[in-house]
Amino acid sequence: MIFMALDAENLLWVRKLKGLKPLELANSFKVLKAQFDKSGHDPMHVQEMLPDIRRRFLQVSLGGLVWMLKRMAAHTWVIDGEKLSELNKVDRDHTLVFVANHCSNADYIFLPLMVNQMGLWHTHILASSKLNIFPFGWLYKRWGAYFVRQGERSLQYYKLLRAWLSYLLKQNFNLLVFPEGGLSQDGLLRKPQSGFFKILMKAPEISKVIVVPVMFAYDWVPE
Repeated sequence: MIFMALDAENLLWVRKLKGLKPLELANSFKVLKAQFDKSGHDPMHVQEMLPDIRRRFLQVSLGGLVWMLKRMAAHTWVIDGEKLSELNKVDRDHTLVFVANHCSNADYIFLPLMVNQMGLWHTHILASSKLNIFPFGWLYKRWGAYFVRQGERSLQYYKLLRAWLSYLLKQNFNLLVFPEGGLSQDGLLRKPQSGFFKILMKAPEISKVIVVPVMFAYDWVPE
């Protein structure tokens, strides 16, 4: 596990997005949607699930977040250099699956920021469809979130989720997963949901997956 804390001064270079993977898919949301629609998947589910990452949006929002952290006088960001070096070696040829506890909706923002700070490729976020409401749904989609309906058991939906996950793994995109399936109200770990991992374990690309444990801890949570 990599331990980290924030340091506003050290985050300044995040504005350059040095660690952001070249977003050749940044403007291809419509292309991807058409591709999945043609495969016979429910257009409504496809529209809901696919992220809509925008390079310019990431530049502006990351810069704004850096400015906010400076105003808040955040404390030191400590990174285990040895473990970071190991992740950088495998990042380009593997999918890093960041598995984290879930204390706040801010987790969706700070993890991508952390990943870019570390010089790793951008992260796609597994999120509940309950969050797909304005403005949160609009915001998270542009940060790389793909919304999944918890408890949806139809075979058609399962095939879509499996196809989308397979696509991400083939592209070596990094993923963020919250096994608890929702926010912890008291900070304690909840019973994990296994649905995502069952699909992941059956993926042909499973040999390219590396699991990275992450722990979020806050002194104060807005929620």
